[in-house]
Parts: sequence; C-alpha cells; structure tokens
Amino acid sequence: MISSQIYYVTGASKGIGKKLVERLLLNGDKVVATSRDKKQLNELFGQDNENFLALQVDLANEESVKKSVEQSVQHFGTLDIIVNNAGYGFVGSVEESTNEQVKENFDINFYGTLNVIRHALPILRTKRQGLFINVSSLCAFYGFAGCGIYSATKAAVDLLTESLQQELIPFNVKAITINPGYFRTEFIGAIKKPSYTIEDYKQLNDNQTKHDETMHNNQRGDPNKLVDVVFEIVKRNGQGIALPQHIYIGVDSNEVALAKAKQIQKEIEEWSFITTKTDFDTVAAATTTPQ
Repeated sequence: MISSQIYYVTGASKGIGKKLVERLLLNGDKVVATSRDKKQLNELFGQDNENFLALQVDLANEESVKKSVEQSVQHFGTLDIIVNNAGYGFVGSVEESTNEQVKENFDINFYGTLNVIRHALPILRTKRQGLFINVSSLCAFYGFAGCGIYSATKAAVDLLTESLQQELIPFNVKAITINPGYFRTEFIGAIKKPSYTIEDYKQLNDNQTKHDETMHNNQRGDPNKLVDVVFEIVKRNGQGIALPQHIYIGVDSNEVALAKAKQIQKEIEEWSFITTKTDFDTVAAATTTPQ
C-alpha cells in the first residue's frame, strides 16, 4: 500500500486532467489543481481544504508558475508528483500556420511544461525523490499530415523529458512522458486552426474537418482507463520498478508507434551500406577488425 502523494496537476479543469484529479481525491491523495480559472476548479472539486488547492495559473508566464509552486509548498509542505497535462491541439498545414499561432501553441504545450519543471524540480531534487509525468501524444512520434505544429510541440516535450531523465538519475527523481492516442475528452472540440487557408490545401483541410467531426465524442479510448494507467505508473515507480521513458497509451497509439519503430529500423538498415561509410579513411582503417 503506497501512502498518499501530493500531486501538482496542470490543465485540471477538463479532459484527462479533470478525470485524474477526481480519482486522486477519491483515492485520498492531496492535489494542487491548476487552470486559467480558479473559480471553475472550485466548482468542480470543492473549496480549498487540507487535501485540495485550486490555483489560477498562466503557464506561459514564468512568474505565475513560480508563484503557484510556492503557494503549493506553503499549503502542503512539499510536492511529490508533477503531472504536466495542460495543452491544446493545433491543426493545419505547416505553410498555413503563422508564427504567432505556432508560438502560442509552443507557449502552452512546451514552455508551460518547461516552466513547471524548472520551478518544481528544486523541491523534488532537494529531497531526492519525485516523479514528473509529462503528458505528450502519439503525434510526438508520428507526424500526421496537418499536425506538424502540434507534433513539433509534443516532440519537443518528449526529447526534453529524455534529457531531463538522464540529468535526474543522481537525484532519484524520474521523468517520463505518456503518449496517448485518441481518448474521449474535449480535446478535439478545442482544437485551433490557422487563421487563413490556402486553396491548394483545401482537400487536406476538408479531410481534417471531416475526421475531427467523425471522431469527436466517438474516440475509442476511455479516459478513466488512461487514469488507471497513470495510477499503475505511480505504483510501480513507488515499488522501485523501472519505468519506460515513453509510455504509449491506447491500442491506436501502440499500433502506430510500433509501425513507426519498424519503419525506422528498416530504413536505417537499408541505407547503412552508405550511411555508415562516412569516417575518415584513416579512422576506418584503424578500426577494421583483422580477419
């Protein structure tokens, strides 16, 4: 039996974050829930008490994040598990995406996560214990047409988390991503799109719109079962069991990730006849194994 943990969860007002906070409170854990609207959080989960703290946070504003972490520690004394869940989808061709829209997507999906990591990490590092669960996406590993910008934000989160995990080994703090496929949340309904379109991409955009309309509220993934996976991750981590760096969640996520991994291996092997012949001749001669 693992004792109760103190969680800091971003994007807690809807979707996966909302489901997670509900379960954590039922489980007897202590939770800091953040979003852009504290009033909404209190309406969803009740007033602040010894087990719950709602905070209004602008993730793109580092000072806002810093203040929220300080308030969390003041309320609960420490933090144990950080769940960087906040984020939103952006769908449209790369060419149609303006720098402003791209920056806005990175500000929340990537910099928001980074801001939380930087200000929560000293707490976990100092006590030599803790876990970061960064919510990424299948799109971080497979770039679907029309999802280039969103994929870039999540791929950045994946590689940031990989490097972070290596840096945290001496401190007994873990950092992983979970990479869901399609789960039945409000995510698709909140997707943003380019402010202007290019005629040549009409078919792409029409297909994307049709896909989103078909998938919305028909996703195969049950968010409550995704939360089950999060609880299993926390349980295994508490038992000292090694965790994967990236955990693909959902049948669709697993299938696409495995197919992509096989594709990568195939391409590496097919091109190795020339891509591995790039050393200086003197180096190649010196490393040739005698027959």
